Amino acid sequence: MTIQVSQLWRFPVKSLAGDRHPALPLDGRGLAGDRAWMVVDARGRFVTQRQVPAMTRIQAVYDGDDLSLRHLDHSQAELRLPQAPQGRAVEVTVWRDQCEAVDAGDEAAVWLSGLLGKPLRLCFLPPTFRRQVDVNFAKAGDEVGFADGFPLLVCNQASIDYLSRAGGRLLEPQRFRPNIVVDGAEPFAENHWRRLRIGEVELDLVKPCARCVIPSLDPGTAEQQPAVLELLRAHCRGADGQIYFGQNAIHRQYGRLAEGAEVKVLD
Repeated sequence: MTIQVSQLWRFPVKSLAGDRHPALPLDGRGLAGDRAWMVVDARGRFVTQRQVPAMTRIQAVYDGDDLSLRHLDHSQAELRLPQAPQGRAVEVTVWRDQCEAVDAGDEAAVWLSGLLGKPLRLCFLPPTFRRQVDVNFAKAGDEVGFADGFPLLVCNQASIDYLSRAGGRLLEPQRFRPNIVVDGAEPFAENHWRRLRIGEVELDLVKPCARCVIPSLDPGTAEQQPAVLELLRAHCRGADGQIYFGQNAIHRQYGRLAEGAEVKVLD
C-alpha cells in the first residue's frame, strides 16, 4: 500500500485557524511561515485556544507581502499586516521559553482584543531569533517557531477516520493542527514510525504529540465537545495516562513538500 501526503496545513499565527496548501517549502523552523506569529496577554505570555476557544474562528493566511487575519463568522472583520512588522522589541513567553519578538502594533492589538474579549497583543518571531528545540529530543541547532515544541506535526488520516467511526462523528484533521497528513497507512501505524522520507526530505519522528482540550473544539463553531476528549482518552492514552495523537517531527533537509508526494517509512 502506498502512503502519500494527503494534506499540508500551515498556521501562520499560533492557535488561529490556518489554511491548506498543495505545496509548501521548508525553512529552518518547518513549513515556511508556520507559527511565525503568536497572540500574547498583557504579561507577554502566549494565549491559545485552551484559554480562548474563539480563536478557532479567526483565520490567518499569507496574501502577497501581507498577513491577513479575518473572522470566519464576520465577513467585515479583517486586518492586514506586513509579513515582517517593524514594531518595538518585546520579550514573550511560550511554555518555558523566553523569546525576543516584535510587537505588531496597537491596531492589531485593538482588533484582536475586540473580537476575543480580553486585552491581547500580536507578536512576530523575527528570523534573527533562534528558538532551540528541546535537546532531549533534538540536535543542537534544531529550531522551531512559536509551535509548542517541534517544527512539524505528522498525523495519519486512517487514525482520524478510525476515531471518527468510533465516536460516530466526523473529525476534521485541522482540529489536530497537523502540518502533514498522510494517507494509505493502517490506523495508528504512525505510533511505530521513527523516520520518514517525503521526496528528498527526511523527517525524524522524535516524540508522540501530547494532547490537551484543543482537539475537542469544533473548528466550525469553537464549541467544546467533551465527547471527543473522552474518545481520545479511550483510544489514545499512553502508559503515563496522557493522551497522545500524531508525531512531532524534525526535518533533516530543506526542500518542498507537496500533497500527493509518496511517503517512505525508513524506520
